[in-house]
Amino acid sequence: MCLLSSLCFINEMLYASYMRNTLDAVAPLKTKNIYHKKLAPWYTENTRALKQASRKLERKWRHTKLEVFRLAWKDSTVQYRRALTAARSSYFSNLIEGNKNNPKFLFDTVAKLTKKQHSPREDGCHFSSNKFMNYFEEKIMIIRKQITDSSLNLRIPSKLSCPASAQLCQDLGSREMLKCFSTISLDTMMKIIMASKPSSCILDPIPAKLLKELLPVLHPPMLNIINSSLSTGCVPNSLKVSVIKPLLRKPNLDPEHIKNYWPISNLPFLSKIVEKAVAQQLTAFLKTNNVYEMLQFCFRPIIDLRLPL
Repeated sequence: MCLLSSLCFINEMLYASYMRNTLDAVAPLKTKNIYHKKLAPWYTENTRALKQASRKLERKWRHTKLEVFRLAWKDSTVQYRRALTAARSSYFSNLIEGNKNNPKFLFDTVAKLTKKQHSPREDGCHFSSNKFMNYFEEKIMIIRKQITDSSLNLRIPSKLSCPASAQLCQDLGSREMLKCFSTISLDTMMKIIMASKPSSCILDPIPAKLLKELLPVLHPPMLNIINSSLSTGCVPNSLKVSVIKPLLRKPNLDPEHIKNYWPISNLPFLSKIVEKAVAQQLTAFLKTNNVYEMLQFCFRPIIDLRLPL
């Protein structure tokens, strides 16, 4: 087992160093000033020109104190605000019209327009990273203990008096078992990656969007790592690491209480690809052997939650 772990670790290290060296050669690290001010998407060149004209008239009035410039500045300001309101209305009208067949997008857009945006209070109690880590680790240990206790409490009687129970155990014993995972082909890996969202993590050697564009060149080490993990049952330690971001369960909850937070983990992109490769084989096995939970209607493809209703 130690040899297998070392093999996966070496493969992952080669992948990370290869990606970072390639990125440094193509795009060396440079410093850049980031301005946090973000212009509204409906702020066009026309509204910008009207605002500049209004500011110009304001400066003239403040310099000369002439009534004619004050009136001109007032009219220019009214014209600018009307143009800004019209541009904002036009932007959202086009946005809704272009996504009229996307209910989720429409609900999110309407929620942004009608609901007050809550932001975490800056004057509240700030929890340290270690405190969040200890709290989440404690929750994980409690869940693991509950799983262990529930598994120990399961007792299968030696003699089953109920014919249905006996038949169930016999059926379970005769079913095929998934003893190992199979390696995947290059075409399968390419399909998984291209179907995945290009969401990046700070732990990724290069951004996921750039990785998808350069996939025809960078696929050999990735396929090697995935197949090594599937064949050995070992996941590289660095792919088990995630960036945890505490998030309030609801915007109206008190941020002073640590129990009101839940952990949002961001995994490396390659870790997600390994998960999806495993999930494909697990799903295929469950479907082929008809061992899906009959009453499970959520988190299954082509299964509608309205079916049991």
